[in-house]
Amino acid sequence: MLPLFAVVVVQPALASSLSEYKSQCADIGFKLGTEKFGDCVLELKRRADVGQQSRNNNLIDPNVAALEQLVRESQNRMALERQQYQQQIQAQRAAQERARKQQFWGAVTQFGLGMATGQQPNSRGGNVGQSFQPIKPPSTMDGACHSGCMGLGYSYGLCQSKCSY
Repeated sequence: MLPLFAVVVVQPALASSLSEYKSQCADIGFKLGTEKFGDCVLELKRRADVGQQSRNNNLIDPNVAALEQLVRESQNRMALERQQYQQQIQAQRAAQERARKQQFWGAVTQFGLGMATGQQPNSRGGNVGQSFQPIKPPSTMDGACHSGCMGLGYSYGLCQSKCSY
């Protein structure tokens, strides 16, 4: 163990803070410069440090408990918001599925009605109001007539109908 004067020389700031403990040890009856006096000073310092740590813990604990409570409340609030969000998503998906099914069955119904009334369905599932035309068998077309007709600027369909036999 180092003599007490070595500690005082090495750490003057510590020595000045130990003066209170030195006076207490002298009041108790320890003689300055003895090993027992040094042990007394160190023991008082250790007890003071433990007491200070305990006071600091008492000050920190309420703050830590309050922070932990805030964290728990925040986590609970976030869990509730997440649950509500998931419920909203499920409700939106269910509504979209109902709308999709309703649109599908509406289109099937329109298609069936169109077929029953002889109307031609369009690409959107509705009817364009035209009657079904019977499919004509392929005809023989006069190539010269068709070329001449097209050369005059008439449409392909018109030329096909006029030049077919």
